[in-house]
Amino acid sequence: MTDTNSTTGRPLAVALKAAKARAAKAQAAKARVADAEYKAAIEALASSDEPRLWDVYEDGYYATIEASSADEALEIALEDFDRSNRSTDEGTVWVDIHAHCILTDERSAEGRITIDPDEPACVDDGGHDWQSPYSIVGGIEENPGVRRHGGGVLIDECCMRCGCRRTLDTWAQNRSTGERGLHSISYEPGCYAEALDTR
Repeated sequence: MTDTNSTTGRPLAVALKAAKARAAKAQAAKARVADAEYKAAIEALASSDEPRLWDVYEDGYYATIEASSADEALEIALEDFDRSNRSTDEGTVWVDIHAHCILTDERSAEGRITIDPDEPACVDDGGHDWQSPYSIVGGIEENPGVRRHGGGVLIDECCMRCGCRRTLDTWAQNRSTGERGLHSISYEPGCYAEALDTR
């Protein structure tokens, strides 16, 4: 049986194996040099004020913007966010945003956008007159309209002109993340209208 690994009497095969080993070492050395140069280039760009592309994320990819730093990228992302694509029918919503540089792999801190619902129109041209009469909003006489809610409170107010209810929740929950202890606001038009009619 022939020993296929033997190079005895085969000087050209020996030379080829040696050349292959040298080439592998050289390739590894070149790779280390290239890797070091690549890392240095990333560090140089990251520490500069040269504009670069950033992907913005909120519940997944949102947009690509150009900025000179992680802080600027986050600032632009927060300013340019389209609030109209979020429904506030059930009250305040929160959107967490961060940016990631495509070239340098830098990541911004996370920023939050709080979107409160628009105040509904009042029947009176003078606008809403928010008050907390105990006979309407309940609670306790010393602190009308206030009820315990988890680690916070719910505070109800009544517009004395149209009967709309405004509720401030100091223990609100972000429905997307489950985070609690946030502040939210919500409205219920006409909630107290009947109570006002009977006063």
